[in-house]
Amino acid sequence: MVYIHDFDPVKPYHLPPPEWEKQTADNLYESQFHYENLEIDEHFFFRRTNGTWKISWYLLTLPVPGQWVTNKFQELADLDKNGFLDNNEQKSLYETARPFFVRPHPVSSDVDIIFDRNEDKTISRQEWEHAVKALFFNGMKQFQKIRKGWVPEILDHDGYSTVDSTEFETVYRFMLTPEKEFTPYPVNTSFGRILDSNHNGTVSLEEIKYGRDELVDLTVVMSFADNVLLPESRSVSNLLDEYGDSDLDGNISAIENDQITAVLEQDRSAVTDIDHIIDKNNNGTIDTHEITMVLQDTALGLGFTNKDSAPPYRTSTAIEKLLDSSKDGQVNGTELNTFAMFYTGNSEASNSFSLDLKKIIDTDGDGIISTEEKEISKNKLLFPHPVKKNDSLDRILDINGDGMVSFPELGITGGFTEKGIIPTIDRRISVIRQKGQIEEPTGKQIKPDKTEINNNVNLAVLGVKANRDVIDQKTITGLIMFLENAFVNSKAVNVIDRKDTNLVLDEMNFQLSGLVNKDTIVEVGNLTCTSLLAVSEITNIEGMFYLNVKILNVGTAEIIKSVLSQANKPRDFLDMCETAVDNLF
Repeated sequence: MVYIHDFDPVKPYHLPPPEWEKQTADNLYESQFHYENLEIDEHFFFRRTNGTWKISWYLLTLPVPGQWVTNKFQELADLDKNGFLDNNEQKSLYETARPFFVRPHPVSSDVDIIFDRNEDKTISRQEWEHAVKALFFNGMKQFQKIRKGWVPEILDHDGYSTVDSTEFETVYRFMLTPEKEFTPYPVNTSFGRILDSNHNGTVSLEEIKYGRDELVDLTVVMSFADNVLLPESRSVSNLLDEYGDSDLDGNISAIENDQITAVLEQDRSAVTDIDHIIDKNNNGTIDTHEITMVLQDTALGLGFTNKDSAPPYRTSTAIEKLLDSSKDGQVNGTELNTFAMFYTGNSEASNSFSLDLKKIIDTDGDGIISTEEKEISKNKLLFPHPVKKNDSLDRILDINGDGMVSFPELGITGGFTEKGIIPTIDRRISVIRQKGQIEEPTGKQIKPDKTEINNNVNLAVLGVKANRDVIDQKTITGLIMFLENAFVNSKAVNVIDRKDTNLVLDEMNFQLSGLVNKDTIVEVGNLTCTSLLAVSEITNIEGMFYLNVKILNVGTAEIIKSVLSQANKPRDFLDMCETAVDNLF
């Protein structure tokens, strides 16, 4: 742990031996620590800059009261609406779901209501088969992609410690057979040997029922997304749907549903827009913990709140006292939301801050909070960090005197309250930003002004983002030409000449992956004399090409239009580009 000493703490401090650590590059290091008494894991990403190791990204895994609710099936049993299923709630869902999978039947439970797609109060054979496929084929396969090490004995029929498509298909067919159609049968398959619990060479009706119940129980504790349950064409119903709604029409199409399905697979490169949202550590790879986090954020985005841990919270730490603008000894919901909104871009929220909090953030005392001051205060008030010797707030926060300000010492902003663990301020900020909402403390949404798209507005086509294993540079150049031509022929905007655009981009050494903040967008727009920028990305999912074209408002950096089109083969790219542009106007 030599690299820890480079943090230059004021006082010596100690970490437990890491569970694991690895150096992924000369300047990158990862490690994870486990605190047995708190049941907390800390995951660090270190980056060495100018010879000094610094924390570049940090993840705290907190103990939770049960299985995360990630879909409407699990939500049925979440009686206290805290986003988790405790043991009693899981048991309740087991008992409700088990009878459903016996045979088609009249609607009599909440599980039935989910799958009664035509709302005729009866679960038909077709609806019943849809439910079986959703949970025991699509749901289990999706969870296997999220948790590749997940291999329950009842699924691993060949004993190879993996679950392949044939084994999923066997389970699906087993559950697809109504219980009344089963009869005892001799063991003649590997799956039959698993069901034959008494090893007498025959699978009895009792063993069949026990096996089916065990499979139903598995679905209760699996994390999988709503898109395996819901129809492909549906309204946006949760945070993950909002990520996948690339054309911003409030509905999830079959294409968008495919992209949502594809994103929930670990250990792969980040390619699509949704991937880059999920890739929290920006390492270009979708990891298991990142998928888990987005599913957890989906539950948080649904508005789950544990009534026992809801605000107000009694102030204890120095930061909590700063947040208490009303000076009543507690932090209420408005004060908490106002603080989070400040870091989502709503600078006016600082008008409601206490004078002491303003002084902490506005370090030069000029009455204006700069971007740099905001970032410095965010690192100081929201994240663990070494104590700075000349910082009075750090010294007060470091209650145990170990030279580090920890999450519990931060208090509310770090997710620790006198009522228990709650989502951190950083997690709240992340959810609000990714949902595209910046809210005032009153709950009123702030919508940036939109530039009207008309033939008096200039537009520049910046390029097409693609992995080289999808298409080559020559094809990318052709796509840019197709898109530019389509915009010109639409007569909806004035298209800036490609030569002028290239000159500006070359001077800026611009990369599409760098178009992530308002300053960059404004700079490109100003230099190209445009009000609108067209940014595109092409991906390939299971042999189908998908093109996402977005129109950005230079003044607000807001996506004001977004469409998705598709093509079977590269020879169809011209039609794909023309269709995308036609759908924009």
